[in-house]
Amino acid sequence: MNPGDKSRREINIDLVRQVNDFFKGLSPLFVIFHAGVDGQLDETIKQLHDWQKHFSEMHQKTVIENQPQAGLNDEKGIGASVEEMSQVLNSTGLRSG
Repeated sequence: MNPGDKSRREINIDLVRQVNDFFKGLSPLFVIFHAGVDGQLDETIKQLHDWQKHFSEMHQKTVIENQPQAGLNDEKGIGASVEEMSQVLNSTGLRSG
């Protein structure tokens, strides 16, 4: 799943639908997502808003995980800076984990 990648929107929504099925069955305290890699911050925010529309109950318990600036294969982590995380959290109403 990579919410920062526009080309993965349909795949991402299918994966989030699966997560939502587990959410309904397991009733966890939190659901943790990261903001994506090698993509665009604005796209991450857009997809998180879309997920909120479709999965509002799960959205209320969703937290966003901060990330390192670079992954094991030199991917650029979205949400690696305080500024990026602040923008995601302020734009979506989510909390950080």
